[in-house]
Amino acid sequence: AAAIEGLALHLAGLGAFCRRVDVAYASHCARVDAVLEPLRAALVDLRPRDGAVAMISTVTGARIPGVALDAAYWCRNLRAPVRFDRAIAALSDEGHRAFVEISARPVLGIPLERLVGAQGVVLGSLRRDAGELATMNAGLGSLHAHGVPVDWARLHGRGAPVGLPTYAWQHVDFWQEERGGQR
Repeated sequence: AAAIEGLALHLAGLGAFCRRVDVAYASHCARVDAVLEPLRAALVDLRPRDGAVAMISTVTGARIPGVALDAAYWCRNLRAPVRFDRAIAALSDEGHRAFVEISARPVLGIPLERLVGAQGVVLGSLRRDAGELATMNAGLGSLHAHGVPVDWARLHGRGAPVGLPTYAWQHVDFWQEERGGQR
């Protein structure tokens, strides 16, 4: 614990964000072995099924069908090393180039950027203590700027067309009509 606290202080001194994770055991190593059987017992009635979106496992680095996400898989997931690199390589090999981390604390962005390099775009979707809609829209705008198609109409509706002047120097104001006291 003292070594971890020293490392956290060192990283904070370098300006890096660092916070201890409040857990009772270390995951993805032998220290988790004591909780595997209770976890397996708690998940024994789990009946997974295939979903509409494919999943790449960070245990195997390959596609995994939803029906395979049973108690044994989740115990293996908790015990095995995280192979995020293999999962991202599998997605990249399939041609995926845009990655969005959906989390209020996007901590995988930096390693993800290193894995996909210049041929990909990586964005966080939310930020803790930031306006959710504004942050999400900014992220979508960044995706759009990187050439990723965004269905703006689906997100914001179609809106009404605005008439524009036919001559560039025609001095006519084109303001929206007030509705409910607001422009």
